[in-house]
Amino acid sequence: MLNLNFNSEVLYSAAFSRISARNYKKHPLSKDDYSYIKEKVDYVNSLNTGIKVCLIHQSGEDVFKGIIGSYGKINNAPSYLMLVGETERENIETIIGFLGEYLVLECEARAVGSCWVAGTFKKSNLPEEVIIKDNEKLFSLIALGYNGDPEEMAKKAANSRKRKPLSKIVTNFEELSKSPDPIQKAIELAQIAPSAINLQPWKFKVSTKSIEVFIDQGLLPIERLKNLKKIDLGIATFHIITALRYFNEEPALSFGDGESFAKITI
Repeated sequence: MLNLNFNSEVLYSAAFSRISARNYKKHPLSKDDYSYIKEKVDYVNSLNTGIKVCLIHQSGEDVFKGIIGSYGKINNAPSYLMLVGETERENIETIIGFLGEYLVLECEARAVGSCWVAGTFKKSNLPEEVIIKDNEKLFSLIALGYNGDPEEMAKKAANSRKRKPLSKIVTNFEELSKSPDPIQKAIELAQIAPSAINLQPWKFKVSTKSIEVFIDQGLLPIERLKNLKKIDLGIATFHIITALRYFNEEPALSFGDGESFAKITI
């Protein structure tokens, strides 16, 4: 179970406005924005979920070198988040995605751009002050900064919103229109969740009281993408929780132990 305190109205709106950014202005985060993000990072780290998030307030040029984000190379990011997780912790990739997207949307609410970045990271390029233990792994980075190319962002806005139709991602699509409005809105917010290379590796099954989340097994069955898919499902699950709370529901999240990856009930 992951219980987070957040303003669902603010983050629901942020989910619709956010576009992955890879080109940033060169100046650093403002003192107020840095303090706000640091407060949210500290909150996540207090939850004892098996992950630790490090907010690095310096250029990530060396770290991002050779690593490609969802929409291309990262340029001039003045700060970034490191998402480190305990490798033996159950559902750790999903938790990384869930809590990471919470931070991404909190940043968006402050007009701080972001980009999920995954890949193989060279330890020699990582900040010396961040210690990754033997039972831990750096699962992902999130670039942070102020969007530096409005025209580029406008072009990406169109491309990044290319989403699979609901009929392709809801396994019992005929039941969706019969579901309560909060369920329908939650699926719509999950539909626009970011994912690695825009793969959208999720499937959903709805009922009047629940949404089940499945991994799309037919997409690129490559072992090295397996963990990325799980992170993506965590991101989509956070969107579902956010929408349900926005529509005054009190969702409960449980992770599946069989075919179902996760289940959210209201």
